[in-house]
Amino acid sequence: MPAETAEFNNLSSRLKKAGISDETYQWYGFVLGLISKGFSPQERSIVQLCAEFLNDNQPLPGTLIAELTSISLDCKIACEEQDKDILKFPDNKQLKRYRLEALSDLAYGLTLSLPIDVKKGKMGRISDPQLLDDLRSLSEIAKVDQDSEFAEEDLSEILDFIRELIFKYYSKNRT
Repeated sequence: MPAETAEFNNLSSRLKKAGISDETYQWYGFVLGLISKGFSPQERSIVQLCAEFLNDNQPLPGTLIAELTSISLDCKIACEEQDKDILKFPDNKQLKRYRLEALSDLAYGLTLSLPIDVKKGKMGRISDPQLLDDLRSLSEIAKVDQDSEFAEEDLSEILDFIRELIFKYYSKNRT
């Protein structure tokens, strides 16, 4: 199994073992967005925001809290190193539907977390035009038809856009 898919499957498996049954990659996108916005992996606010946004404001089990903390640390390291494999995305040997579903989940998780400010908390109205533009782009990506055909080059460009977006916000919000 190629390394990219192995990393994606490992991440998904870790989250499922910790109690996430569906859309595990949304959780990853959400945490990745929070880290890129300046949240520290050790902050309890990451877990609280995950519970609020992704778990109907219900408490998270201890195993999931531990896993989210571990993933947050991995995300921070990947952001610091500008690791090109930060997305842990399934490779082109996987079914297209599987890959498009992962893309949609990643983009959706990011659209939820990027408007959150480490100092101000959740934003009501977004005043930063660049953030608003990036959120619109991610929102369109999240709407991808999972049964559609796509060119591998197009998907690669979208993933490059998302990767650069994460690095841009991480650099901008570094504390």
